Amino acid sequence: MDPDYVLDEISMYEAGLLIEAYNENYKEKWEMLRFLSFITAASNGAKLNSPEDIIKFKWDDKVEVETKKLTPEEINAVKERMLKKINENIVIK
Repeated sequence: MDPDYVLDEISMYEAGLLIEAYNENYKEKWEMLRFLSFITAASNGAKLNSPEDIIKFKWDDKVEVETKKLTPEEINAVKERMLKKINENIVIK
């Protein structure tokens, strides 16, 4: 991708999507390499149960995200704060 386009034309949102896509592509390449290594080793008699036995990546560990259920009062408070912010940023000409 042209650096001028990236630096001058795209928005921050698009830049975030680009970075996310790059990271996914990076992970996919490493996953493919690990799988091919697993197939090669297993076909040569190695006693392996899964590709993770070849190499473990940091993204293999599933991180449990704790979520909190909001009460109706908390939901209303968030809505009010959002509406206040929206109304502050609206400029009528």
